[in-house]
Amino acid sequence: VYITPGAGQAMAYKDKQNEARAFQADGTIGPHMEAEIGLTAPTAADLAALWLTMESQWRAVSAPIEKARLTAKAAVDAATTPAAIEAAKQVDWPV
Repeated sequence: VYITPGAGQAMAYKDKQNEARAFQADGTIGPHMEAEIGLTAPTAADLAALWLTMESQWRAVSAPIEKARLTAKAAVDAATTPAAIEAAKQVDWPV
């Protein structure tokens, strides 16, 4: 095992986004793109567009998710009773 599954997946997504930008800029097909053309999307152009659309969609929801996570974490840290900790764990996650 080289890295944790979550961290590795996040790194792969970032690599894919960089490869998508490189493809759109100059037609370069990186290793992730080469491996995925025909599986997730039929062409390199379609795949680059898909990856960048997914990145844009994630950016739209990541800040509200992070705010909810950090708010809950601060509430747990500030809690002084078990009941307060349980209440703080009830996070209103964005949908």
